[in-house]
Amino acid sequence: MVKSWKHQTDAKVIANERTHNAWVKPNYALFMEPGCGKTKTVLDILSERFDRDGFLPTVILCPLVVCENWRREILMHTDIDESLIGVYNVSGPKRLKTLNADLKTKKIFIINYDAILNEQVFQSLMGTKLKVLICDESHRLKSHNAKRSQKVFLLSKAAKWRFLLSGTPALKSPMDLFQQFKIMDAGKTFGENFWAFRGHFFEDKNARWVGRQGYFPDFQPRQKMMPEMETRVHGLSFSALKKDCLDLPPLVRKEIIVDLSPEQKRLYNEMKRDFVTFIENEGKVSAVVATMAMTKLQRLHQITTGFANNDKGETIELKDVPRLTALRDLLEDVVDNHKVIVWACYKHNYKMIAGVLDRMDVKYNLLTGDQNAKEKQENIDSFQNDPSVRVMVANQSAGGIGVNLTASSYSIYYSKDFSLENDNQSEARNYRGGSEIHESVTRVDLHARGTTDDVIKEALSGKSDILSTILAWAKNN
Repeated sequence: MVKSWKHQTDAKVIANERTHNAWVKPNYALFMEPGCGKTKTVLDILSERFDRDGFLPTVILCPLVVCENWRREILMHTDIDESLIGVYNVSGPKRLKTLNADLKTKKIFIINYDAILNEQVFQSLMGTKLKVLICDESHRLKSHNAKRSQKVFLLSKAAKWRFLLSGTPALKSPMDLFQQFKIMDAGKTFGENFWAFRGHFFEDKNARWVGRQGYFPDFQPRQKMMPEMETRVHGLSFSALKKDCLDLPPLVRKEIIVDLSPEQKRLYNEMKRDFVTFIENEGKVSAVVATMAMTKLQRLHQITTGFANNDKGETIELKDVPRLTALRDLLEDVVDNHKVIVWACYKHNYKMIAGVLDRMDVKYNLLTGDQNAKEKQENIDSFQNDPSVRVMVANQSAGGIGVNLTASSYSIYYSKDFSLENDNQSEARNYRGGSEIHESVTRVDLHARGTTDDVIKEALSGKSDILSTILAWAKNN
């Protein structure tokens, strides 16, 4: 088995404190930055408990892309027999059939969050007689009124021990903690009523405008109440940051400024001014239209990355894209000596990047939302273990959570979305435990000044929320 880091051992000792022959903290949260080893830590905690109290049926809820990784981690870090582990990362009917067939023979059930929205799957999980519930990336349960969160809460009631795992439990606001802790301890920490919790710890900064036209609530923490919240959270959680607990190589951040081609500038300016631009392709002229601020912002961003969707829904790739040239130049400099992840947020960007790699005769894999779990895992394994595979072209949402891509010492962000979670998680794919094999890890962001790249950069800075950033942009554009 893999030796534990000190912070993992510390977390296990704290979580497994006993008094009067009982666990002091039967429910516990591991709020550890991506790459700090949350999975192994919770398995270490459970192994000790199982050794003392006996093996208990366990349900692990996680993003689809990491279901198989959970199985591997269990086999790597515990003595649990593989025959007792069930992974349900296939399509609906097959998943349900396999799950029902396994109820009497399996003891660990690994399944993705969205699967439990299927009522039959949910009822089958209720029939596992579960005693342990692990919610990986628990921030996905932050919405107190979301169906997913409500289903998991019902499921949690049957569990004897419950664990939350997240590197970003309160990415946007401490308010995100309420539903996660309600699932973990049935309301012992923050109560069962969200509105009472919000009234106690938060205040509406715009309350004086209630009833007036244009009013929108702006709930911010009551500063005098934050020490109380922190005390409650810290009593049932363990936090770890990479900078404090791992001896990682330097993370080098670079921003490369790219221009827009004359065609891109024309399309961009027309769209910005008129909400519509016209593009010629194979002798035909068609319209690219945007009717709302967010749509307009997305259309402008697409033009910035090198393509546009016309009014018929057709994707047209622009002929001259300096951003692609910059990417090629970067790859030519590093790909022989470093494996590289190229992140992109649009499907057509994958095609454009793949075209560059094909012309360079560079072998690459894809990691996108269009792939099933088996294809994703095969491509991850190939990238990690095959020296001939030099590049992974990945989507931040599909490949940015729970995936280990430490074979790469370079990541290039060709295009990004507005999600700070996706940005943080994707950066942690190759800057985590295991990246010690590199002298340094380099992140490169391609950026076109004076474009939507500026808006995204502002949103990801954390200085303001996404909605405020977009509204401010729309007001000035």
